[in-house]
Amino acid sequence: MLAYSRSRFLVALLVIDAVACSDSRDEARTQPGGSNDPHAVGTAQDAYCTNHAITNVVVLPGTYHWENPLHLLDSTEGFGPRTLSMTISDSISPSASESSTYTPTSSEISSSVGYDLSATFSIDASSSILVPFGAYARLEAFATFQVTTWNIVGTNCFGAPDLGTGVSYKPVGVYFKTCQEYTCLMGGGVIGGGPVPSFPGSSGAAGGGGGGGGSTSTSSSGSGAGGA
Repeated sequence: MLAYSRSRFLVALLVIDAVACSDSRDEARTQPGGSNDPHAVGTAQDAYCTNHAITNVVVLPGTYHWENPLHLLDSTEGFGPRTLSMTISDSISPSASESSTYTPTSSEISSSVGYDLSATFSIDASSSILVPFGAYARLEAFATFQVTTWNIVGTNCFGAPDLGTGVSYKPVGVYFKTCQEYTCLMGGGVIGGGPVPSFPGSSGAAGGGGGGGGSTSTSSSGSGAGGA
């Protein structure tokens, strides 16, 4: 009888111990840091899968301008004999656009292209042309831009990597166009060669701009952090 009672007592202890071990293991799995915890250390997949970077930053050669009413800074015209003169003193903000599922912040773009997108850039220039007797001329001024292209590369853990492209425009000066007809054809042009990318908010550029006549001087400067 005594042996039987001891056996039942040992069996009861084993059952209690097994239950305690089972409960402690389940508790560990549901506590922070446990194997079932979705925020456990080492499960940073979300942060990795949504990481993006701006790479392949290239400053295109030459300067670019767009000839349309949106980018017209000033104009003057008249019949000769006269001298048409124009002085430009303006502040223009840079801009950027991208083609990607991810939209980088202005600070991310600024640190990549080397100037602050939130700054304004002052451009100062002057030009004058002599209009002969009986002739007609028109002088127009358009802002010129330095164009920088870049790529957006992102990690997508559940498919192909995210890829995109971007372009930014930094105001650097003034392009003067002279027309010796009653109307000036709108278009655009490149000084320095290379393709002309479309400008955000405009129809882009097409064709070559007319040459500026007379004497011309131009300068530009940036204000704000990261300005030229």
